[in-house]
Amino acid sequence: MGPMTIITQIEDTSDVVPTHVTLMTFDSIISLNNDAIVDTIGVIIRIEDIVDIVKPTKTLKLRDVVIADNTGIEITLTLWNEEASLFTGQIEDVLSVEKSKLVIYKKGKKLSVTHSTVIQINPNWPEKEVLKEWYKKEGRYQVDRMDLTQSSSIDNTTLNQSDNAYLTSVDDKVISQIIEDEKSTKRRLDEIYILQEQLQNEINELTFKKIRLNLERQAVENRIISRRQ
Repeated sequence: MGPMTIITQIEDTSDVVPTHVTLMTFDSIISLNNDAIVDTIGVIIRIEDIVDIVKPTKTLKLRDVVIADNTGIEITLTLWNEEASLFTGQIEDVLSVEKSKLVIYKKGKKLSVTHSTVIQINPNWPEKEVLKEWYKKEGRYQVDRMDLTQSSSIDNTTLNQSDNAYLTSVDDKVISQIIEDEKSTKRRLDEIYILQEQLQNEINELTFKKIRLNLERQAVENRIISRRQ
């Protein structure tokens, strides 16, 4: 996850059915390997509080959002930093997740956003209506059948040693990637700033050349006029 991650609230403004990636159902995610890239969609059934994870170099924010689909399975999606703070989804909203990463650990499987993940709240897709109808009629009574994550919620007030060990073992790889993405973004921004300065210097130089040429042309024209007189 990083600055390029996108979370958008979608309104139904058209009868046109848009195309999108092929979405995986939660029962098909079970067989995937660690670090698999997952595109999926589900109904939000629980939103955890934000947790601060203190690392040697910085503090990261984490928020778990639990979603379920009509296979009766639920799974946790982990949001990081700005995405965790600005998340506006509500219980029973439908959440589509493109290019999330599957993280496998001793307690089960979860999805984590990366710098390339795209999240939409209530996308204008046929699957949204199917999931909303399923959850309204029967889903709220089925989602306890299987929890793909199989992890308890995290207390926002304090993290004891076992919680810290759990987070460390589960998310260290993802956290390392987040930090590396942020470093890479900062380097790129620095490069862009340098290029902007170089471009501005070139513009200034060209402007001075234009002024000098205009002055030289005017001087030549004046000499020509003087000779004719």
